[in-house]
Amino acid sequence: MPPKKISSTHTRLLKISDGMSIIARHSIPDTTTQKKWLTRGGEQQAYWAGQNLPPGFKLEVLAAKAARAQNTGHIAEKGYADAGIPKQKTKPTYKSSLEKILSSFDFRDPIEKLKIGGEAVITDLTQRVYAGIGKKEKPLILSITHDGAVYAILSALRIINEKEDLEAKFGKRKPTKMLKDTDAAIAPTEGILFYFLNEKNGKRVILSFRRQRYDVTAEIKRILAKK
Repeated sequence: MPPKKISSTHTRLLKISDGMSIIARHSIPDTTTQKKWLTRGGEQQAYWAGQNLPPGFKLEVLAAKAARAQNTGHIAEKGYADAGIPKQKTKPTYKSSLEKILSSFDFRDPIEKLKIGGEAVITDLTQRVYAGIGKKEKPLILSITHDGAVYAILSALRIINEKEDLEAKFGKRKPTKMLKDTDAAIAPTEGILFYFLNEKNGKRVILSFRRQRYDVTAEIKRILAKK
């Protein structure tokens, strides 16, 4: 059975969350340069996204190797600290096995290949969040990647079966303040939120995307059991 949709609000889930993870697309890339860093508008959008992350968490930022992803994460981190927009990094690097997976997502890949990567990301992030919760850190892990990751995560959790299901279930993407006209199915910095709850009846994980929320606890347990 696919995950069940629930009616909880973002505000309520934040209040009872012990930890969170967010998987988001990078900000607006400058396609006129070979390195494809962020446009000035992309810098502002990444900073705005960081400022609007939930307060009161211990933030950790992971990013795909591409400069546009690395710089989105770097600037969003400064936005969360309200430290001003920093200069974009000149030598993008990635440090962990998770970041290698985040680098691999390509929207053009078939859904079955994306699903495998989605399961790997879900496994790694879930373990990281629970480790942080165990240390009483109230973790918030922000993972900056590419648009294919959204399809990968939603298909791994059996919320969608085909790429076309995303628009059918969640509607078309909404315009953003920075970018109103684009053919992209996933808006810059748009992402999936996971709330990790510890309730009387046990641990639960809730997914949120485009204001729709699903209880994905059973699906995450299924994925973790495969590893």
